[in-house]
Amino acid sequence: MIVRRLWRFPVKSVGGELLDEVEVTELGLAHDRGWAIFEAGTDKGLTARREPKLFFAKANATAMGDVVLTLPDGEQTADDAVLSRWLGYDVELRKAGEVGGTYEVPLDFETDENWVSW
Repeated sequence: MIVRRLWRFPVKSVGGELLDEVEVTELGLAHDRGWAIFEAGTDKGLTARREPKLFFAKANATAMGDVVLTLPDGEQTADDAVLSRWLGYDVELRKAGEVGGTYEVPLDFETDENWVSW
């Protein structure tokens, strides 16, 4: 096997980072999808399927194990108020395993119908 590129996506549904090297753990790449943005009113983890704006941001994991998002205008942040202003409603950036929440996915990926939550 030849690895030509290493990509990590620290925040679910947000653009990732190209790496020269990365630690591989028993759960996969270190800090890969280790965070998610949650809608404060519903406590649901956002996906690009529900919030396409997420595709236009980029996330990088820091050496300290935190995450920084670069928004489309170039602003770098991990602040909930800044992310909320960008998306237009209250959201929270959460690290996996710290705080509960609900995730959802459509059962029919072709029509985006019949969503289930867990």
